[in-house]
Amino acid sequence: MANITGGLISGLIFGAVTVGLMLPMQFPDKTTALLAAFISRFGIGLVVGCVQLSWPGWLIGLAFGLLLSLPDALITKAYAPIIIVGTVGGLVIGGINNGMGLLGLDVRLQFIVTGLVLLVAITIDSLSRRSATSGSAARV
Repeated sequence: MANITGGLISGLIFGAVTVGLMLPMQFPDKTTALLAAFISRFGIGLVVGCVQLSWPGWLIGLAFGLLLSLPDALITKAYAPIIIVGTVGGLVIGGINNGMGLLGLDVRLQFIVTGLVLLVAITIDSLSRRSATSGSAARV
């Protein structure tokens, strides 16, 4: 049961992170784009959190993040951002889950740490995008 709970929480966090990254972007149908991105990334977090293979956690995250990102990348033709975010997100979730499991940390603490790591990643990405946008606008 802990694997399902971990997968659900990982999926919710990864989905929320992705939506947060996409909020400043423009889309013809923004609601549909955000919902589709959330569902796709939720699926990656859920699978990486639940799958039981003999592989290292980071490899599970990497493989399933890549595999589950490919359909979205092929449909939208936005290959690099979708595949990179999906693969890195899966890698981070798998690595965190594996590392904290090896350390024997309490499941509740694992959820808190996973959420904090992804929150820090969002903050860094958001700040770097904001500074890049403001820097390019100042040069024009």
